[in-house]
Amino acid sequence: DAGQNNETGGVRRSIAIDGEGNLYVVGSYASSTTPSHFRAFLIKIDGNSGELLWSKVWAPATDLGITRTNATGYGVAVEGGKVYITGATGADIGQAEAYVMLLMFNASTGEYENGHAMEIHAGSTDRGYVVQPVPGAEGSVYVGGNGNGRAWVGKVTGLNTASPASEWTYEVGLGIGGNVNDMSVDADGGLYLSCDRRGATTFFSTIKLSPGGQLVWGKTFKGNQGDRNNIHSASISGDTLVLTGRIGLSGYDTTQGDGLVVAIDRNTGDEQWAAMHFSGKANSNIAEHRVKAAYIQDGHLLVATQAGARQANGARFSGYWYNAHSIDDQEAKLEDYAPDLIDLSAGVSFEAMPNAFTQDWSAAINPQFVWQDAPAKVIYQDATAKDNGAPPDEDVMITKIKLR
Repeated sequence: DAGQNNETGGVRRSIAIDGEGNLYVVGSYASSTTPSHFRAFLIKIDGNSGELLWSKVWAPATDLGITRTNATGYGVAVEGGKVYITGATGADIGQAEAYVMLLMFNASTGEYENGHAMEIHAGSTDRGYVVQPVPGAEGSVYVGGNGNGRAWVGKVTGLNTASPASEWTYEVGLGIGGNVNDMSVDADGGLYLSCDRRGATTFFSTIKLSPGGQLVWGKTFKGNQGDRNNIHSASISGDTLVLTGRIGLSGYDTTQGDGLVVAIDRNTGDEQWAAMHFSGKANSNIAEHRVKAAYIQDGHLLVATQAGARQANGARFSGYWYNAHSIDDQEAKLEDYAPDLIDLSAGVSFEAMPNAFTQDWSAAINPQFVWQDAPAKVIYQDATAKDNGAPPDEDVMITKIKLR
């Protein structure tokens, strides 16, 4: 997630899916000759066959290998035949992550159409972690991330023109190190934010904003007062908002944390249910579980979990799902939360990037781009059968649960 590896990890919205099932993946890479300099990439994949349809690399200038031409891709979204990307860049004028990167590509051909660098805090690092299109408004997006060490969210219009503008931009008062790491948008333009609150004490929090950026409601799922409470995603399923992450609850795994899924009414913020995944606390079955995404479909809950062995685990990697409220109603409950929203609009500006460099990644020599079947060593097995966990073992666990 964005908080790992000195903020260089990916985020949930680094993959987007269009109406035909095609996948768009954004990220960054460095060559062997300039290992500390990154270029952003965007690839499109046929969701049925896995065939690579096109691949692109992007940088703010052709003078590669210089800090100011750095480009890191974090978030991608697709709508109306356009692909929107956010991340961080030096924009060919500043430090490596001085600006929020906002790019627009043609979804059919992969052609680069427009790009701008958004400055929120002059002289500080600004990153965009998630981007979502404004419904029915080509070139307009909601963006969120971390700037000057704090969370921010905003609405940008005119990305398909030479003069984009900030309709509104707010710092979200999550505290130092906080960030907006996921976002969903409803048909009316309402925003639902995954609020990553950092520090010695962390929290599983979410807020809803109106299309104009006003706070509608906010919630925190209260866990153990330590650093084992994290939120990773916020997804809309009908009138339900599905939140995922990790929680530390007394009596369970407060050492590494347990996976958590919370469903709430997206209109009122009222809780519908909460489920926790726990594998044990003994040396033979303890494992860290972080639910990175979940979605409700056809009466089932589909869950994607990051499962990691932090010590030898020879008995059980997968665990059991519990009603999170059967533990301690004083600890495991949804509480109101109302962070301050601080207006940053006056300091927002946009820079054109007239020297932007883009090419087919398949034409790049260093590193050479290769698209091929996964190696045979990739293991796909029943999660309950895994009994050989050992550090630094990290697996992806997919679960399907029938809802009552």
